[in-house]
Amino acid sequence: RFKLYSSTRTGQGASHAGPRRVRSLMASFPANSETIENYLKAIHTLAGESPSGEAGMKAVATLVGVTVGTASTMVKRMAAGRLV
Repeated sequence: RFKLYSSTRTGQGASHAGPRRVRSLMASFPANSETIENYLKAIHTLAGESPSGEAGMKAVATLVGVTVGTASTMVKRMAAGRLV
């Protein structure tokens, strides 16, 4: 499971980076910004619906319309880029 930390828990926001940093990371990220945005929206939606604040990979993959392996790889890349 992937856990999205809200600003109320960490005081820093889900990405732990300000909007300028997020835009900078997205610009240098290997996937296009629409794809990244779709994953972020899916994770945010699922985490908001979950009492534990977590978004499972199967649910993320279903919302984005990809396989679980593809979603897992993308979320790992996003985590490496500190987008999540």
